[in-house]
Amino acid sequence: MTSIFATDERIIPFPKDEVWNVLADVAAYPDWWPRAVGLRVLNAESEIVGSSFELRPLGGRPFRCRIESIEAPSKIRMQYLGGFIEGRGEWRIESLGSNTQVQYELNVRATGRMVAWIGRLLPLNRFHSYQMKQVLRNLEREVKQKILSPAK
Repeated sequence: MTSIFATDERIIPFPKDEVWNVLADVAAYPDWWPRAVGLRVLNAESEIVGSSFELRPLGGRPFRCRIESIEAPSKIRMQYLGGFIEGRGEWRIESLGSNTQVQYELNVRATGRMVAWIGRLLPLNRFHSYQMKQVLRNLEREVKQKILSPAK
């Protein structure tokens, strides 16, 4: 078993509620998540909790996430389910004046010989952080787009 722990954050120059609205819209995740992570929504619940999605990272094995709980508009807690990755992830959103600090924390265990072998060659937490930095950049872009071009 290989443990993977990573924390990534970004200051987004928009209000907390605008950031929350994008993170809470699970059905729209495929519109702004990087294509390289291969996100596919399995179900998007109107109350967010219970929503689930599958990730198929380029060159990696697929795994699933399920939103277990929320503290609107500050936290979204997810569970990584079965397959070869199990554990939790959490979005934390905090106001910093007119800006918002967005943080994602991952704490999982990965199983399998291939993951153990790759984990000896590459720090898997850094690989995850590389991908999350792209997700956070895209999140900022999506919030900006929603503010500048609100749906009618």
